Amino acid sequence: TNTETTITVRTELDEPGTVYCKAVRRGFDPPTILEILDADYKAATVTTASASTFTTNNPHYLSTVVIEGYDRPDNSNPTVQTPLVLGTQYDLYCYADDDLCSGWRVT
Repeated sequence: TNTETTITVRTELDEPGTVYCKAVRRGFDPPTILEILDADYKAATVTTASASTFTTNNPHYLSTVVIEGYDRPDNSNPTVQTPLVLGTQYDLYCYADDDLCSGWRVT
């Protein structure tokens, strides 16, 4: 879903994890995994026992990532971001990190 200033991405995983997403202007190159992580729009999954529209396995791990911009030009200050532009089409890219495997990192 989206509003004039945000894009909301709802995901479902089959195990606990953290979901990272990045909006990229339509027609631009897809981001690398590190660029998705660097954007820092993320949400940890929340478990639910409700029926799923995507899978038949229980439990389900749902997350909601709210994207408020398409770039963070100053990584040392996560409040600095380039806001989404009204009337611009974006492609969304997401990456899920498995919370059950602690100590592993993408390089």
